Amino acid sequence: MLVSAAHYAFAAQPPEETALARPPVAGPVEKKTNDRWLLGPLSVDAPAVAPFPSPAPSPLAAATAEGPEAPMVALTFDDGPWPGQTEHVLAVLAERNVPATFFLLGSQVERAPHLALAIVTAGHAVGNHAYSHRRLDNAPADVVEWEIVHTANRIQEVTAVRPGWFRPPAGEFCVSSYEWAARTGSRPALWTVDPQDWRDSTTAEEIAAIVLGAAHPGAVVVLHDGGGDQRQTIAALPAIIDGLRAAGYQFVTLDQLPGVKGAW
Repeated sequence: MLVSAAHYAFAAQPPEETALARPPVAGPVEKKTNDRWLLGPLSVDAPAVAPFPSPAPSPLAAATAEGPEAPMVALTFDDGPWPGQTEHVLAVLAERNVPATFFLLGSQVERAPHLALAIVTAGHAVGNHAYSHRRLDNAPADVVEWEIVHTANRIQEVTAVRPGWFRPPAGEFCVSSYEWAARTGSRPALWTVDPQDWRDSTTAEEIAAIVLGAAHPGAVVVLHDGGGDQRQTIAALPAIIDGLRAAGYQFVTLDQLPGVKGAW
């Protein structure tokens, strides 16, 4: 693993307009085998990419190029924006004119606001993934409120876009998370295809094969641009896109997916 042992601190304070008390942080989130989230900078030995152009041509113009009858699939990315990785994901998507939906962590938006803005500038949709990536299904109600509201406010402050979707860490909802997502203007969203790219042992070939084998019309694919070393995801992305296109799929954001349900 190329993850530094140094953990970055929670530096944010709740904005005054929310009048919310910031919940205490017990300490850094530890790496687990079933939850790959790590707090800390990541060094990725990947070829440097040119700075993402701004303003950039929106990939959304090409989203329906395959025709209105083509089956649709939505690529989604969790746990970013993550310096050293999100840039590579954006470069691949731009090169292939593919729109996507990024579920952003409030802590990462504060760490890398330029990447959050680059995502929106490129024409991608953004969703709320809470602030610290702690599970919300067993968190106190005031913590759930702060995690969701603070992140929604931060995303809007940085990108001028209010997130329209909410995906809880680990996909675990609770009643209060549904309520606060709705109050911030977000609909709940999970996924239908999960290659578990967060596992250290998953290879790029396996990630691509799982996605291509499980894809179906209306599929929502969950991938990660942050949370740890995602070089295998980045390496798999061209094969995923090219394979789905060859199978006749067109790429859309969650906003563009017809008949999308609140949660799956």
